[in-house]
Amino acid sequence: MWSADWRDIDSEVKYDEENGNVVPNTWNSAVNMVAAKIHIDNILEEYVLDHAQHQVCISGQFILKTKKRIKLLHLYGPHVFDEAVLDPIKTMKKDVLPRFLQSTTFRAMIHSLASCDTLPPASNLSLPPPSKHVLRSNPIEYFIDEREFTLAQLLQGEVLYTNFRSFLERNHCSENLICVRMIDYFEELKSARNNIEADEHAWTIYQYFVARGSAYEISTMYSDRKTLMENLAVPRKGMFSKLRSSAYDILKTNFSLFAKSRDYMALGKIMRFAKIDLDRIENSPSLDPMDVGLVK
Repeated sequence: MWSADWRDIDSEVKYDEENGNVVPNTWNSAVNMVAAKIHIDNILEEYVLDHAQHQVCISGQFILKTKKRIKLLHLYGPHVFDEAVLDPIKTMKKDVLPRFLQSTTFRAMIHSLASCDTLPPASNLSLPPPSKHVLRSNPIEYFIDEREFTLAQLLQGEVLYTNFRSFLERNHCSENLICVRMIDYFEELKSARNNIEADEHAWTIYQYFVARGSAYEISTMYSDRKTLMENLAVPRKGMFSKLRSSAYDILKTNFSLFAKSRDYMALGKIMRFAKIDLDRIENSPSLDPMDVGLVK
């Protein structure tokens, strides 16, 4: 095992060097040493070396000592950068942290955290409909009674989605469909660079699908749950990919059951009538599809 403090290791190395002792060369970790060295090189290239893209202010003396410790990685292990980060931590405490505590970002974070103290009930969730519509992208001839629709189409078409969700709600298993739709909407917001709404939506996903005891809690590994909580600080595209994959896998089983139901068999006829209504309204200058509640 490694020493608890890099200073103790420094003293041991100095003593061995001064007395001509052979420095031990054993690796005391289950972590692959080659992988650790690659990660260390990435840190040097990104933050420490002179040409680093995000160079951090570290004294030249600390950098030299850090490079020496890297050569003795088997001795220092996780303490390789301990001295190098002392100055950056001081800077964050004296400068960055006070400014962050006064920022709107911090206030928004506190508000979001407080909203999780009492998790909202399922009835409070406002679910946006799919943004892509199967009705618009296909001619009337496509919607025959025998038409078989895919799971992807059910996730994209508002009429199809609504019927699928109604079926799942009657069978008390709609949480995975709702979760997938919420995550897809988050991705749509990020793609449209609507970051303010996307960030708020990320917290909504956490409140309803990730938090322990949430209304539509999806089974998630602790490590994945922790990573999602960390990413809520700065929500990014793809952050819910594992959660979506987990929900989607179960949703495929739900779809298999739906595909054998009368509700599914009736979709072709339902979509044909919806297409006729939409075409009629769009061809009438006095009517707006949105005014009568049809999809765009």
